[in-house]
Amino acid sequence: GKLRHDGLDRTYLYFIPPDTTKNSKLPLVLLLHDGLGSGAKVLRDTTLPSLAERHRFILLAPDGVNETWNDGRDGYISNGKSDADDVGFLLTLLKSMIMNNNADPNHIFITGISNGGMMAYRMICDRGDLFAGAAAFSATMPRAWFRDCHSNTPVPLLMSIGTDDPLVNWNGGVAKRNGVDMASAMDTFTFFQVRAGCKSTDRTEVPDLSPLDKSSVTQLSGKSCAAPIVFFVVNGGGHQWLNHQGVTGLQVLLGNVNRDLDSGQVIWEFFQYLDRKTTKTNQKAVP
Repeated sequence: GKLRHDGLDRTYLYFIPPDTTKNSKLPLVLLLHDGLGSGAKVLRDTTLPSLAERHRFILLAPDGVNETWNDGRDGYISNGKSDADDVGFLLTLLKSMIMNNNADPNHIFITGISNGGMMAYRMICDRGDLFAGAAAFSATMPRAWFRDCHSNTPVPLLMSIGTDDPLVNWNGGVAKRNGVDMASAMDTFTFFQVRAGCKSTDRTEVPDLSPLDKSSVTQLSGKSCAAPIVFFVVNGGGHQWLNHQGVTGLQVLLGNVNRDLDSGQVIWEFFQYLDRKTTKTNQKAVP
């Protein structure tokens, strides 16, 4: 599809399950690509397309300007990537999908990786009231957002970051590419736990089903939270979706792909029980 916004013709791909009737209301998952990516590419990277058909939800994969999302990091725009109004574009696109394409406004979800994951953080910070849940992969938060994350709505969040990610520093710090002070992975997780009022954290080791992938997964889950906050720590993992489905030739540059879990599966298992109308989210949402 195409949508004219802020003087630009924006493009997107979407899937609506077959035999959807005019009056049906379906969950919608907004899937955001990484930097130098596209909607078409990210649809090949996870199992979400097959899951959308099987579990009957709408899958929406828009394109950033210049293959990039204006995720709000200070210094990112000045590096010549994008100054597009992506928040406005995505909000307009979601409104269109609700009005014209069967999307249920109480079951709108957002997920993304890298630049797309940071854009997902920006969306729930700016308009957390619109989303029933979010999932961010290979993405941390700029430290400035700890102050500027204005939405008071505790949005259920699933995170996944590799400890050996070559592009997103696990320990945070000032990024060499753009000079942005980034929070560590654990500080990002803690920030959202505090916002959700979590009282403590459970730790579980995920079975290492694929020892040859040179990585393992530790699951951290907030307890007694207003909304579930879950973090899959990929020990030895790189800048990758869990069980990445696309071309794996970039593994030398991006690090190890973990095969113990599947991104599409854990995303949908997390999202499927969530409802924006529910203040105390159903704890079945925690995988």
